[in-house]
Amino acid sequence: MVWQTVIFYHKTIHDLWIYGTIPSNTIPKILMMMLRCRNIDTWAWGLVVLPNYFLLVSAAASASTEDQHCATSTSAGTCNPAPRRCGLYLARSTIPHSGLGVFTGVPHDVGSSVAPPEIAHQIILRFADDDGRHASGGYMHSLLHDYTWQPLVTGGYFEAEALESLIPGLGMAANSFLPLVNARSIMGSIDSAGVNANKKGPGSGAFSSYHGITYVAERPMEAGAEIFVDYGDSYFRGREHVYGMLPLAPEFQRADEMLGALWESLPSPLRDGHVDIGPEWQKAWSVIREEFVNDERVRNALPASVTELRSAANMGTPHQFLRGDNPRTLDWLEDNGFCMDHLDVDTSHIPHAGRGAFAKRPFANGETIHPMPLLQIPRWALNLYRDRNGEDFVVTDRQLLINYCIGHKDSSVLLFPYSSTANFINHAGKNANAKLVWADSTSDPMGYHNQQWMDESAENLLEQRRAGLLILLVATRDIAEGEEVSIDYGPEWEQAWLQHQTHWHSQDLEKTAAEFNQSEEHIRTIFEESYPPNVGTACHYLFTGTQDEEDVETKLIFHIDSNSGILEGDNALHVTLDREVLEQLHEKLPLIEQHALPWMDHGGRSTMNGEHLRPCTVLARHPNFNGTTDDMYTVRMYNSGSPDVIPPHVELYVRNIPRRAIIFVDRAGMSDQHQSGAFRHEIGFPDADAMWPNGWKNINEVNNI
Repeated sequence: MVWQTVIFYHKTIHDLWIYGTIPSNTIPKILMMMLRCRNIDTWAWGLVVLPNYFLLVSAAASASTEDQHCATSTSAGTCNPAPRRCGLYLARSTIPHSGLGVFTGVPHDVGSSVAPPEIAHQIILRFADDDGRHASGGYMHSLLHDYTWQPLVTGGYFEAEALESLIPGLGMAANSFLPLVNARSIMGSIDSAGVNANKKGPGSGAFSSYHGITYVAERPMEAGAEIFVDYGDSYFRGREHVYGMLPLAPEFQRADEMLGALWESLPSPLRDGHVDIGPEWQKAWSVIREEFVNDERVRNALPASVTELRSAANMGTPHQFLRGDNPRTLDWLEDNGFCMDHLDVDTSHIPHAGRGAFAKRPFANGETIHPMPLLQIPRWALNLYRDRNGEDFVVTDRQLLINYCIGHKDSSVLLFPYSSTANFINHAGKNANAKLVWADSTSDPMGYHNQQWMDESAENLLEQRRAGLLILLVATRDIAEGEEVSIDYGPEWEQAWLQHQTHWHSQDLEKTAAEFNQSEEHIRTIFEESYPPNVGTACHYLFTGTQDEEDVETKLIFHIDSNSGILEGDNALHVTLDREVLEQLHEKLPLIEQHALPWMDHGGRSTMNGEHLRPCTVLARHPNFNGTTDDMYTVRMYNSGSPDVIPPHVELYVRNIPRRAIIFVDRAGMSDQHQSGAFRHEIGFPDADAMWPNGWKNINEVNNI
């Protein structure tokens, strides 16, 4: 049998794909495969036979770079289209010394989604003042705490008395450069992916119910632009030990003003570029910068080199601060980054798993599917404790986040993968079609993975105040487009899951908010059958205040109960009124609806964001006469942690609220993730001892893990 090598060359985009060494008698089959994958009208094929090669070339250059073409083939001989340009890249940030960043591979208009919908995790700090359960006091000093968001962002505000939210994908991998923020988050849904009705399944409480966190463009983006999210000034001003005196938006503005004034004072030949600003000017500029600029952040916003003054004056100091690397070229991203756009999210085919990750294109055996940067977490940081005797405390449970972490039974180290869609990759045991592989110098072109950390002790690794480990999701067989991508979590995880299933007893408990959000099309009013005490309703509403205090007094205040004006948060989720008060309220309902403020979607001000989610009591329900099937509601609004605070003396009523702006939320400590006996176990490796560095196996050396 004669063996040959087949090479495909696409003339338009100058890409070269080596199909591999194959028996020559399969060449006709490959040609037919190519013809099936291409539009025959736009391509003419020439076959050139060389002594050792078959070279398949394009005779016409009319095909678009967006067209798909057969780059590889599965073992069954079917076509694997080569990937289109990636929509989302993970690569070195343009911000100096900031590690990885996220880049768009395609242009975006304002409001368009820039990344796949993401999961959110709620990290419980304290359940309730009278509960006694809380996180470890040392959690706040862990690296994990540096990556969390306020729970208002995800809608998790009501989960506990005190908590933080974690958003993988852009919420952790994207950097923040406040002068050039170009993306914002929109709250998703609280649901259980159609499983675990009434807590009857063993998977109940084993995965997060917070889904669909979406990031949209806040300003136009061109392909190759780095995506920046808004951490807020306070995040950086409280972390000088991590970021140094990083200039923020006010400092860049001041630097632009100072540089603009200086630039205007220079002779026109210098400003116009007829005379170069050469190195002989460096000493004078250094004196100005160091001696006359007292604010260190403003000083850092100004270019250090005199040769950068012209570009800083023309482009602005924020752009110059990024050294002109933003946007990156797509060729640079292809060569130096990883595509984070290969997986979709949908309901998993695996029982009790919730949602799963699905291939957006075919993958060949051995091909890298997805990058997974890792955050190192001390195991104890995910413990939950209960006070005992007022002083001592015992471990009572673990945070739900442990189910999404990679670990080893003999290690105090847990690793959390935080790239986009990474948290949706489920366990399929021996039926898995992918595996996790540590990055190396060949697979990691940007050198992000710190190989030397693999030789550190667990204690030294956990002392690192930045992320720096990278693992890759690699296909272990050919994967078809649309197929669920899964891995093997290892024998210890599987044994723990089987044991959990065996001992699981269905709990006939009240329905949770996640279940009501899936099943309740029409929301009951306060005058109808009440909802169980573990849930309440919350409304998306941006309170803009009023300019006429007298108008507020006469139109918005109805003294139904004297204390209701100061109720907020969890206390306002389940307002109970006695029969007499309900009758008074029902009697005044026409007047309330007449004078209630109209609900408005403020669009760019993000009414539908979690930041403006607040407890509300539904008073009336009306059909929508605008051509949709959604009902419209009149509600009483209360305060939450939202920055737009309703004054305590104001009883605020709002009408014409659409159904989409009202959700069910759980009262503190009453959602699925808090139920007794919910499954908790970290993800492992099938070959755990070989994959886990020996220096990290320290469990026998550490107490109270």
